[in-house]
Amino acid sequence: MEILSAQQLIDCDHSSWGCHGGLYTNAYEYAINNSIMTEEDYPYTGVQQDCTYDEAKGVAQASSFINILPHDVNQLKMAVKLGPVATSISTNNKVFQFYKGGVISTSDCSKVDTPVDSAVTIVGYGHDDTLNQDYWLIKNSWGISWGEKGFARVSIK
Repeated sequence: MEILSAQQLIDCDHSSWGCHGGLYTNAYEYAINNSIMTEEDYPYTGVQQDCTYDEAKGVAQASSFINILPHDVNQLKMAVKLGPVATSISTNNKVFQFYKGGVISTSDCSKVDTPVDSAVTIVGYGHDDTLNQDYWLIKNSWGISWGEKGFARVSIK
């Protein structure tokens, strides 16, 4: 699986506020109009820089997107089967910030009324047999040194 460049969105899509929490609807609009390069070709730095987009190295382009209802696990699972799903989360807790691996329990996360401050992508879901826990597989834009090579597993309630 190729990992797509989050840095391209940060540098080149000035309407999605990539380093300020992210507006994923705007990012999808950008991905409809521009092909996205791989993270290898356009690596993550975590700070906005000049756009160095090379259309010839684009490997993926969105054709459309839809919004789904919040808190509907079945609808979300159906959407994830069709492609990546953008969502917002709160990263204002040490569990998420210092995550190295395993399944993050939603009881370890911030309270529901904590403001969301980061956009992530749900790319799949699965089951951890050891913990007997279903989880969402999310990709964060913080690079491959965070979490499980840039991914995390968050429990499904």
